Amino acid sequence: ISIIGFDNLSFASYIRPKLSTVVQDFYGMGETATRILVEMFEGKDVEKIHYVGHWIKLRQSTAKNGRQSP
Repeated sequence: ISIIGFDNLSFASYIRPKLSTVVQDFYGMGETATRILVEMFEGKDVEKIHYVGHWIKLRQSTAKNGRQSP
């Protein structure tokens, strides 16, 4: 069985087994939101779809090939 969290909360690396988690690019999200707001205030057409960078930080709570990861 594997368990994975979301948002890389600070406690995820302290509990046992250490919780794997999805990490989001919060800086990039803020930068994109700011750019969109500025463009809206300037009366420009803005993109309708925005991609937010993310990745998985593997820790001990996910199994690899049916075995616990180290």
